[in-house]
Amino acid sequence: MTSITTILIVDDEPGGREALEGLLSGQGYVLAFAVNGSEAISRADALQPDLILLDVMMPDMDGFEVCRRLRANELLAEVPIVLLTALDDQDSRLSGIEAGADDFISKPYNRAELRARIKTITRLNRYRRLLIEREQAEWVLERSGEGFLIIGSDDRIHYANVKARLYLGIIGEVGEPVEKTFFQLAMDSFRCEPAELWEGWPSRAVLARADKRYLVREETSEREGCWLEVSFFERALGENVQWLIRIREITQEVKARRFSLVMKRLVFFRLRKALGNIRKELQSTSHLQGDADCTRSVKDICRSVESLERELGAINLYLDAPVLAKRGQGFSMKEFKALLKRLADDMGIDHITVTADDEVEEMTLSLTEMAFEMIFWEILDNSRKFHPEKKPMIMIKASCTERGLIISVCDDGVNIPQHRLARVWMPYYRGDRVRAEADGGEGLGLSLVSSLLWQAGGSCRLFNRKEDPGVIFECSIPQSVQ
Repeated sequence: MTSITTILIVDDEPGGREALEGLLSGQGYVLAFAVNGSEAISRADALQPDLILLDVMMPDMDGFEVCRRLRANELLAEVPIVLLTALDDQDSRLSGIEAGADDFISKPYNRAELRARIKTITRLNRYRRLLIEREQAEWVLERSGEGFLIIGSDDRIHYANVKARLYLGIIGEVGEPVEKTFFQLAMDSFRCEPAELWEGWPSRAVLARADKRYLVREETSEREGCWLEVSFFERALGENVQWLIRIREITQEVKARRFSLVMKRLVFFRLRKALGNIRKELQSTSHLQGDADCTRSVKDICRSVESLERELGAINLYLDAPVLAKRGQGFSMKEFKALLKRLADDMGIDHITVTADDEVEEMTLSLTEMAFEMIFWEILDNSRKFHPEKKPMIMIKASCTERGLIISVCDDGVNIPQHRLARVWMPYYRGDRVRAEADGGEGLGLSLVSSLLWQAGGSCRLFNRKEDPGVIFECSIPQSVQ
């Protein structure tokens, strides 16, 4: 609703209109005029004014009839109407009240009194309209499928709709005070990711960043994971600043993006590799002599077919596989080195070094083997894709720290501009768009990596090497619960 008050002045006498214009000009009002009853009704319908000053004594249609017709219009039924009349008898006032007038001002009127009464009426009307709009907005928000909160610059919650209270575990009815701040409630039940975009909360510089943030609830054997997308919008109220927070659940969207990318990797990489093996074996039969050689070749072809069937089985298993393995059945780090070297061979990466602390090999991770493979397929693929010659030298190390298992992947490719580092985990974000498009990249790879790790209770970060070109990917992965 606009903050400027519009007043419609209705009088058939030019002198009456000019007098009111002179009285109200310079007072911060927008003034509109009508010279008869029919024009008054049409202009009121078009303008939706905040106040109508209506002369009673007009030809064809007097002020009482105009008032009745305005009140019969749903859009104008609540607009304050003040009758301006030289009539001062009881019957005239009763007629005005019956027609729906809110007030009377007798001619000739006192200029100071008229100004004061108009100011009071318009202020009360605007307050009434604000209350109606607020009630309508709250009605919509309470029935919304998304969470909405209003917080102050101190992170205190001034308002939270039903959905937001459900997401954040706020106890109590809407309108009741909330003891904890928004960030405290978010940390109670979720991981705030990417961590870099939440640092310094709730400073205005952090809130004002347009980047999307996420609240991620870890997946366990008892419950599914949950993803909430958080957006912030500034509300300036004079010198005070408030923030409107929108919370939208995107769990199914994250799963769909992950599924789409994983299926593409599986189909175009695994099946292509298996079919390539079959093709090689078939080609080799054209040079063979004798039945014995043919028999061996057929056996080799059969083994390749069996390999293809196993890969199809792996795809079918993934369709129903969760991010986390079942209790005590996660990925064994004994397979860590062999898996990474196999991935490197499949990608044509020749220079890779994989090391691990002795105790690492005894660990079992909470991720499934499929999820673990997808994470490091993406990391190695990025190292290859963004290396100037497509021939990266990669060093991978797994070690135990106070935070648990830490795996770092260091390459000698190119550095990433600092302002892009926190955004690489966003869906469809491509730091080097030209190169990514040339390689057929969708901007979903690192989003897949972060979603798998965050949902499993792990974390990840990407940073530039200090003195040499290239980047270091570092992740922590929790152990499987026995």
